[in-house]
Amino acid sequence: MLAPAAAAGAALVPNGAPQPLTMIAPASAFSGEAGRYPWYRVAFIGGVDLRHGPSVEAPRTGETLCQNATFATAEELLGADGRIYLRLADGRGWAFDDSALFPHDPSVVRGFWQPVSLVPASGMQPQVPGATGATLGLGGPGVGAAMAGMTMA
Repeated sequence: MLAPAAAAGAALVPNGAPQPLTMIAPASAFSGEAGRYPWYRVAFIGGVDLRHGPSVEAPRTGETLCQNATFATAEELLGADGRIYLRLADGRGWAFDDSALFPHDPSVVRGFWQPVSLVPASGMQPQVPGATGATLGLGGPGVGAAMAGMTMA
């Protein structure tokens, strides 16, 4: 799995509302095969224990994904318990999305990758990822030639 190079944590604006988490990585990290997979971020503060199979009852692999870790999934299965089980694309095991059961405290959050630019277009003010909820310099010609960003709502 190719992990993002840097992270700007979720920021709080003056009214206290959390803003999206934006992560920056080289555009090449998400081209080819890696770009086909859905990506997730671990939201639960205690992390997520990986399992050998698609069940919370399956034996643990011994690896825990810490909060804010990102991962690509190769398979998603809806379990009878309401969780969506996620097979990691790198083969380390299974995680789960329990947002249908715990919408206010999900274990993981699905994200998407979109092109961003580090240099704002002429006449635009630069924005800090996470500070305003916007990714840096979205849109415009040539965007994404150097970087790609993952936005988690």
